[in-house]
Amino acid sequence: MTDWSLAAVPGRTGELWLALEDYWAKDDDEAGKGLHLSRDGGATFVKVAGFRRAYAVAFGAPRPGRTNPTVLVS
Repeated sequence: MTDWSLAAVPGRTGELWLALEDYWAKDDDEAGKGLHLSRDGGATFVKVAGFRRAYAVAFGAPRPGRTNPTVLVS
């Protein structure tokens, strides 16, 4: 079973974040797990370092002085 959450960044064309948890992947198979980022509308995704597991992704208000939204991951 694979659970995933895909979210488009408001105001940023082509930027997608994917939280992916593959329950069938072996514990040492990191390719099917974690947080992934696309900047080309989903044609390619890059795994974001530091996230062994990710179940959901969403966006919050930007930090003071910033314009990019805060990425929320669970």
